[in-house]
Amino acid sequence: MKKIFYSLSIFLFICVFISCNNGGQEEDSAKKAQDSNNVKIDSQKNDPSSGSIAPAINTADTKFMVDIAKAGMMEIELGKIAEERSGDETIKRFGAMMVTDHTKAAAALQKLASQKKVSLPSALDIDEQKQMDSLKNKSGKAFDQPYMKMMVDGHKKVLSELNDEKINGSDADVRDFASNTIATVQMHLDSARKDQQYISKK
Repeated sequence: MKKIFYSLSIFLFICVFISCNNGGQEEDSAKKAQDSNNVKIDSQKNDPSSGSIAPAINTADTKFMVDIAKAGMMEIELGKIAEERSGDETIKRFGAMMVTDHTKAAAALQKLASQKKVSLPSALDIDEQKQMDSLKNKSGKAFDQPYMKMMVDGHKKVLSELNDEKINGSDADVRDFASNTIATVQMHLDSARKDQQYISKK
């Protein structure tokens, strides 16, 4: 009996140790979403009558939607921080525009995802959260410069993904979403570049 109790104690200790080393962090939300989409796509291929996901949707489409959802969440949260931490009205206005426009785009993407039965991430991943946390501790110009760099880099990446999906997307509705979103993201990128130059000269 003592041996059983001792073995059980060791087992519980190992479990707790592993849990602590994992820091209690859950699996990346975007990875979970994409894994779920991959399962749905495989199920649809194996049984076309299953209706597990829209028939025209492929892995590239779902990856695009997951990536755009992630980027949108990041832009919204960073925009809120910009409104609080920036000391410049131009940057505050840019942040407010990010919150408004990306909230609208996120709603459209969520509606499309629901129609197509595509899973989207519900939270930022660990690296993105770290980036956001690093900016929360800054203010004024010390915030504005890295924030605007992130905005330029982020919108360049999103614009590239939108253009690629517009041309190569498998699902017509997803292609339309990409096409309809390009103008807004291009405007954001132009504004971000302008504001980045403005801050660098200030």
